[in-house]
Amino acid sequence: MSDSKIIALPPARDRVSSLSLEIDRIEGEMRVLRRADNDVFRHLARKVHGYLGQVEKQGLRTGRIGRIIGGPEHPSAKDRLRFSWDGKEGRDFTASPLNKNGLHWLNVIARCAEELCLSRADLLLDAVNGSRIRPSGGPSEYSEGSWLAEFHSLMEALQTRLSAHQDMEGLFAYLVQSQLDLDDAGGLSHSDEPILSWFRAELPEWPAIFGQIPCAMVCKDLVGGFAGAVNVNQFDDQHDAWLEFFKGTFPDFQVEGTNQYLIPWAHYGVAIIPDVDLRPSLALYRWAQVIVSNFDDAGRETTYSLPIAGSDLAGTTLGPFFPDFDEGLVGRVLFAPLGTKAFDEIATTSFDDFHGRIGGNDDRCWDPIQDVEPDALEYASIAPDITIAAMIERNLLFADLASVPDQRIDRILEQDIEKMAHAVRKHRERIRKIVDPAKRSLLDSWSGSQERIDKGKTGEGDVK
Repeated sequence: MSDSKIIALPPARDRVSSLSLEIDRIEGEMRVLRRADNDVFRHLARKVHGYLGQVEKQGLRTGRIGRIIGGPEHPSAKDRLRFSWDGKEGRDFTASPLNKNGLHWLNVIARCAEELCLSRADLLLDAVNGSRIRPSGGPSEYSEGSWLAEFHSLMEALQTRLSAHQDMEGLFAYLVQSQLDLDDAGGLSHSDEPILSWFRAELPEWPAIFGQIPCAMVCKDLVGGFAGAVNVNQFDDQHDAWLEFFKGTFPDFQVEGTNQYLIPWAHYGVAIIPDVDLRPSLALYRWAQVIVSNFDDAGRETTYSLPIAGSDLAGTTLGPFFPDFDEGLVGRVLFAPLGTKAFDEIATTSFDDFHGRIGGNDDRCWDPIQDVEPDALEYASIAPDITIAAMIERNLLFADLASVPDQRIDRILEQDIEKMAHAVRKHRERIRKIVDPAKRSLLDSWSGSQERIDKGKTGEGDVK
């Protein structure tokens, strides 16, 4: 391996949803629009005129146009012409000017989307397509929002199925209220800090959570490897700290005559987590892991998994080159519940060189894309081929057809749910064996006391 300071390939994309980036860009440009931007305002006015017409075609429910134009606090359609133009020549824009505040236009478009039951992102893209802000936008038929909506529908159906299985809400509530953790053997033990309750904070969690919830690893994204590793020996300000950490953490670690590299990996998957009210929620997760590789002069490699104790130090080293491995993210798991922006960002993550690989979680998951020629369509997906969403979609649709039904994600999650339910049943049975005899003894004692009292009242208990 080269002794160069960095041999990482710079990420071709920031692992952020391309749709969210485009929406952020458009909103940023619209917020700074001024009076001189008449061309954009007239374009938007023609679009909004069409949206308002669609709202009216759906029925004249009282106040709909007023709420769109004036907002919920001041619902009034009196300023309709300031946001609407039929495109016909002859309008005197001096006497009847358009609104020149980009933020107001964003709000009107958002309320149009709400009334039309459309995605705000899709309608915003449609509103600016063809304008100076997005001159080559074109139709949104193939936009990310279009295929992502179908993926949402599939995930909502999956969430409905899994949430009803084995009374998931009851399982989560019992574990949290009893402060119980699932151990590696599938049993329950009391915990000083019950892991499940940490979800209430809605923060990234430690990997230990994987033992507590139903989950299926979907993809191992090769961020690092030989194509992306950081040589810690080349960092003068961090070198000594790393060597001290290695020697104190790995007893067999050889420092002399070796080069140490940090190799970042990102693991992705599907999980069922409890929300703040302990209701089961489908979530995608991203787990930023780091492997330590130690190469001696002969080229022999020894690898180590970086423990939690080294996460902050790893973030300091890796963060400048891999944003997803910044300080505070290394070693942690970020859960993104269905319906959140974070969920979409994970679902739309793609891998430029198709480094995404189904196969985590003891190789129980399966992706048919590995079994066919790249151009084959026997196992197609609505989502683009190399996104996380596509991997999940293909798995669910075609695992049975490929004769690997036990590797289908929903069944993997159901197996974990059943293990959780089995552990709770065993725990309840163990409790019953202790509690039931004690309860019978207590009730018998109360019954005996009542009999003595009753006999005393009738005189049957008097000594003659």
